[in-house]
Amino acid sequence: MKKFLFMFCFLLATNNLFCDDNYLNKQIDTSYTAQKKSTTGAILRSLALPGWGQIYVEHYWRAPIFFAGATTLWYFVIDNHLKANDLKKQIDIIENKNAPEVNLLKRKYENAIDNRDLSALCLIGVYTLATIDAYAGAHLFDFKIGNNELKINAIPSVETGVKLQIRYKF
Repeated sequence: MKKFLFMFCFLLATNNLFCDDNYLNKQIDTSYTAQKKSTTGAILRSLALPGWGQIYVEHYWRAPIFFAGATTLWYFVIDNHLKANDLKKQIDIIENKNAPEVNLLKRKYENAIDNRDLSALCLIGVYTLATIDAYAGAHLFDFKIGNNELKINAIPSVETGVKLQIRYKF
């Protein structure tokens, strides 16, 4: 019993030796207030106009990329659709359906339709990527990295034994 009591008193007395001094003096940081962005709001904005969701979640440099991609693809969809309509009218006007120019017009028509469909498929992809990016940005908007320090430790090379360490501070 004396040994147990001695060990207990020894541990109580030396507890501060093994404790982090900064831990005892730390105060709770109340200056950071979590900010939230609505994921639904980000999704709806991005579906309405690609890039608007990125502006909402404050990823400003991504917004023009999505907007330019969607605008360009909308142009190609509309342009190829109008070309296909014009070619269809030209094919309908020609009386001799066996003429060589009819085959050429039909190939141009099919090419315009294929380009329109491919542009529309790419447009759907841009809308999808913009929406996913806006959702992820809104969901992770209030995410805070420890002490604003990003540390990457690479695995040492077997041949040279060199260790690479990269530190980045905001």
